Amino acid sequence: MKQIDSNRIMSAKEAVELLTGIARGELMETVVVSTPVGVETVEKEADIKTRIRAVKEILKRYPGNDKLVDQQIRKLTAEADMAEKKVELLNGGSGEITINVKPFEEDM
Repeated sequence: MKQIDSNRIMSAKEAVELLTGIARGELMETVVVSTPVGVETVEKEADIKTRIRAVKEILKRYPGNDKLVDQQIRKLTAEADMAEKKVELLNGGSGEITINVKPFEEDM
């Protein structure tokens, strides 16, 4: 039963391979085109908009060195540290605050 279920559900690797094929223009899609004689089906590669969307979906899964994500993580970490100190102060802590400043990588 597990094998049947696993064959029916696409794995993450298969999904990324499909998106890669679309982004590279390797996969063809069938398009219906009207002609003076009637209607005809034509095989064509994905249009630019579809290929760009596929690339964006791939990049979501592999963010790499996205500076915006790095800054968001840095901000969330600082906010979490501040929240911990507030809780410590409310619970009768000493009130000492240590600030660690981490320079940007490009400044080093």
